[in-house]
Amino acid sequence: MIMFEELDKKAGTTKFDLLKNLSHLNIIKLKHAFIHENLVYLGLEYCRHTVQELIHVYIPLEEYHIRVLAKSVGNYECCSQAISST
Repeated sequence: MIMFEELDKKAGTTKFDLLKNLSHLNIIKLKHAFIHENLVYLGLEYCRHTVQELIHVYIPLEEYHIRVLAKSVGNYECCSQAISST
């Protein structure tokens, strides 16, 4: 299943450039892209919710949840000292 996102030319080109060569298990894949009347349409692998929606709407996140999300997307080791000092 594919979902389409409509963006202005500048934002669409930027997002296209980021996604075109990106391959990660936990990041949606770019399937199609085209320009029509100065708008960029990106055909993306369907995802029911975005991480942004989850963070702002669906669940209150604790430090542990943020650490798990960061590891799954970026393969980052989060430092609890840096997080707790902010």
